[in-house]
Amino acid sequence: MKKLLLISLLIFSCGNPGNPPNTTNENQVTEDQVQQLKDMRLITKYWAQTGDNGMLSTDADDPQGDAMLWAGLSCIAGDDSQCQAAVRSVRYDGMVCRSPNLCDRETNASSRDMFLGALLTITKTKNEIMANKILAYLESNNHQLCDNDDDNRCDLSLPQHGAAWATMRKVYTYIGLPVTWEMIFYDMGDEYVLRLESQFAGIKPSGIQADYEAHLVGVELLIRQRTGYWSEDLQRTANTLRTRQPDNPFYEYLTNGKTKKAAELTLAKCPRNKPEYSHSWAWQRNETKEAWKESMGWDCIFMANLLIGQ
Repeated sequence: MKKLLLISLLIFSCGNPGNPPNTTNENQVTEDQVQQLKDMRLITKYWAQTGDNGMLSTDADDPQGDAMLWAGLSCIAGDDSQCQAAVRSVRYDGMVCRSPNLCDRETNASSRDMFLGALLTITKTKNEIMANKILAYLESNNHQLCDNDDDNRCDLSLPQHGAAWATMRKVYTYIGLPVTWEMIFYDMGDEYVLRLESQFAGIKPSGIQADYEAHLVGVELLIRQRTGYWSEDLQRTANTLRTRQPDNPFYEYLTNGKTKKAAELTLAKCPRNKPEYSHSWAWQRNETKEAWKESMGWDCIFMANLLIGQ
């Protein structure tokens, strides 16, 4: 009976293999924009900071607090140095850390955001050892990413965090690893969950919306694009993010691909000189906050890599 159930789940929850947005010729990044993006990227690499462990960092008091997510995004966009730093951020026992030197942090050594950074890295590198270590840690620690969180940020228990296991299924299938019953079972309806999150994530009673919670939906969409799972529902989800924040170049890329508008927005927002306070991954913030004025630089390098490659 259990075997029949799993077979049924495999049939009805296998996802939607498809192609991500394909930019039409008239909307593609222009040759002039390609050169401008290359120039911007070269200049930014001079001032964007890197820690002594090789991982990107910021000027903030906690210089590598969320580094694993940013490194994972940089990795999937083509920055091999950040792929290596992200791999080093998985502890010997499989715990996902915020950066290589923060595995022994006293509290909140990891979080679900950092877990997405690991999945981005696995998608790009197809690192089976890294993937198996992380899964083994989760299964040995009651579906927790760490054992020292103070606000449940390390919780990946079921069913409330089933969407994360659905994302794992996409990634583990993509790199050719066996999937678990949790991944199979919770792969049902994950596109609907993302659609709801794109509409409501980040909306506060004050009316401020589309902050980092919505950005995490965008990260999920990027993983699905790179693992070959795309559908009309996922396209609608991307459209919703872009509608909420039409001047966010990351959301424009997720919705329409490598467009002139995505390049235009990136070039308009990315600073040519290091800001006085350089700490923000701008694309995760509401446009009204103008976070690009405090860009950490790596967010701009990320967009250039997405749009024009290395």
